[in-house]
This record gives sequence, C-alpha cells and structure tokens, in this order.
Amino acid sequence: MLIIFWFINITISSFIGIPCLPTHRAQARKMIELARIQPGQTVIDLGAGHGRLLFLAAEAGAEAIGYELNPILVLYIKIRALLSRQKKVRVYWRSLYKADVSRADTVFCFLFESYMRQVEEKLFAEMRPGAKIIAYVFSFPNKKFVLKTEGVRVYEVGSEMESKTGAVH
Repeated sequence: MLIIFWFINITISSFIGIPCLPTHRAQARKMIELARIQPGQTVIDLGAGHGRLLFLAAEAGAEAIGYELNPILVLYIKIRALLSRQKKVRVYWRSLYKADVSRADTVFCFLFESYMRQVEEKLFAEMRPGAKIIAYVFSFPNKKFVLKTEGVRVYEVGSEMESKTGAVH
C-alpha cells in the first residue's frame, strides 16, 4: 500500500512539474530553532510537502498552515494530523501564490530558485514588519538575509539589511 501511495505521489509531482523534496530532519529542526516560535504564533509553509515543518511548528505551539499543490501530500498531511490529533496543523490544496501571508509570524520555504524569485515580491510586500522568512537551500535574488547557517537563510521583513543594495523597500 505504501508503495502505491509513493508511486501516485511521484506521478502527480511529475505531472504538476514540482517534485517533492523533503526537508532533511536536521535542517527542519534548525529552521524551527531559528524561527524562535512562541505559542500562539502563526507559521506558514509554502510547498508543505510531507508536512514535517508543520508538525514541528505545531509542537512548538504555533498555528501551522501549509500550502501544497500535490493533492496526495495534502491528503497525507490531513490524515497524519487527524491520526495524531494535531489540531494546530492545517493544509490547503492551493498555490503558494494564493497564500495569505499577512498574519504570518514566520514563513518557511524550500523552493527552487525560479520560485524564490517569483515569491520574493509577494512575501516582502504582504508580510508585516518584523516577520521572518526562513529559506532552505535557495535564497531570494534581491534580498539580503540576516543570518545563514547550515544551508538555512533567515530574512526579516522590514529590516535595514533587507535589500542587497542596502535600501529598505
């Protein structure tokens, strides 16, 4: 049964053109640590995949919201949340470009470079000052991170260092 699930998952990922590459456990924990999540905060994962970051964020007390295009992965996260009785995890079968990030304290993204370019303007325009964006592997082309460690970059919306040119947008 598990083999059939993963076969369907890979087929759908190939069809929509976005492979699911799970965040490594060590880096997922590092991302959660860098987010400094407080109970009651809102965390969003763009391209939620298997939901690893969502469940870790919920364990830290956050309302964890994921956006994922692969319906099999959305179903997987929903079933996992139901079975684990995790009420703080929600996932939507929706494009990350339609995500409401305005209330987010932290947004996680592990997206290919082309998607990082496309989502950069949305995140920095819609998120409130002081909110964090934590990116794994790929960076934003026009923004400067405030911290980089172990393949993880932390950006802060509205920080003086936000632009690579030093100008605040």
